[in-house]
Amino acid sequence: MDKPKVSIIIPVYNVEGLLPRCIDTLLAQTLEGMELIFVDDCSMDGSKAILDAYAKEHPDTLRVLQTPRNMKQGAARNLGMREARSDLIGFVDSDDFVAPTMFERLYERATETGADITTVQYARVSETTTVDEAVKADLAPLVKWSPNLTRWDNKELDDEGVTDSIAYPRGGVYCSLWTRDLLDRASVDFPEEIFWEDNFWSALVIAHACKTAFVPSVEYFYTMRGGSTTAGVTYERAMQRREIENRLLEEAKSRNLLDSYHDAWEYLYTFRYAINTTGFLLALREGYFDDIAAIRDDLNREFPTWRSNRYYRETYSTTKRLKASLKLNHPKLWTGMRRLAGRH
Repeated sequence: MDKPKVSIIIPVYNVEGLLPRCIDTLLAQTLEGMELIFVDDCSMDGSKAILDAYAKEHPDTLRVLQTPRNMKQGAARNLGMREARSDLIGFVDSDDFVAPTMFERLYERATETGADITTVQYARVSETTTVDEAVKADLAPLVKWSPNLTRWDNKELDDEGVTDSIAYPRGGVYCSLWTRDLLDRASVDFPEEIFWEDNFWSALVIAHACKTAFVPSVEYFYTMRGGSTTAGVTYERAMQRREIENRLLEEAKSRNLLDSYHDAWEYLYTFRYAINTTGFLLALREGYFDDIAAIRDDLNREFPTWRSNRYYRETYSTTKRLKASLKLNHPKLWTGMRRLAGRH
C-alpha cells in the first residue's frame, strides 16, 4: 500500500454496541487512501471480535493494534501515533461517528493551506442517531468558534495568534488533522492511565503551531452518553482532572511557554480546571468542600490576578463570574442555596 493520505487513530474500549456505526462511517469516507488504526485497550466485551472481523474484510485499510493492558485512551493514541504512516494524523472516538466528507474536507484544506492544524466543527447526537439523520439534521455546532480564533485562519501565528489558539475552544482533538511535522516539533505524548489526557496534549501541541485552518462545517458527531455532561464524572475523575491540569501547567513552565502565552494558560487554569472541576465536585453532592478549597488555593497561588484575565472577562458574563466566585469561595453557601431552590 502506498503512503496513506491520512492516518486516523481510534481507541476502543467496551463499545461493541456503537463500534460498527463508527467503523462504517470511516470506511464510507469520500477521501481515498486512508489508514484506519484501531487500538483495542483490552476490551472485555465483543469489541475486539468486531474489529478483527472488519480487519479481515478490509485488510488494506483497517489495522487493529492491542495495548498490553487497559491503559486508557492516552496510551492507545500514543501507540497509534507510533504506528501511523501518514504525514497527517487524525483521531476519532469509537463511540462517535463522522460525516462521509469529513476527512476529504480536512485533507483538502490542510494541503491547500499547509496548516499545522485543520479543524471542523462538531455536534452532539444520541446513541441511537444514525449517520443519515445527523447529516440531514443540519445540527448546530456544539462549540461556536470565536471570531478571535477564526481570524487566524490560514495566517502565520505570532505570539498573540498562538495565545488565542490555546485559549479559545475549537473542539476536541478528534475535530482536527494534525501534521506529523507539528507533532515532531511539539514532542508531546498523551498522558497514560489517566483521564483528561486530551486537555494536556492539545494545549501543548497547539502552543507549537505556526498556522491553523478551519472548515466551518459540522462533520464530527459526538455521542452524548448517560444523559448529561456530568453523568460520568466521579470523585476519582475530578481529582484526576486536578492532577492533569497541574501537570500541564508545570509542563508549560518547563518548556518556557508560560510567559509567552500567559493569558491563555491563566484562562485554561481558571475555567477548565478551577471552575469546571469545582462544578463537578458540587454536582456529586458529597460535600467535598476541602477539595474545593484546595482548588481555589491552587488558582490564587498560580494566578493571583485571574479575575482580570481578558478571556475570562470576555467569555463569562457578570452573572457567571459571580456564580463562579460563589462556588469557589463559598461552596457550602452555594449548596444551601441550591437546596432551598429545589435543585439537588
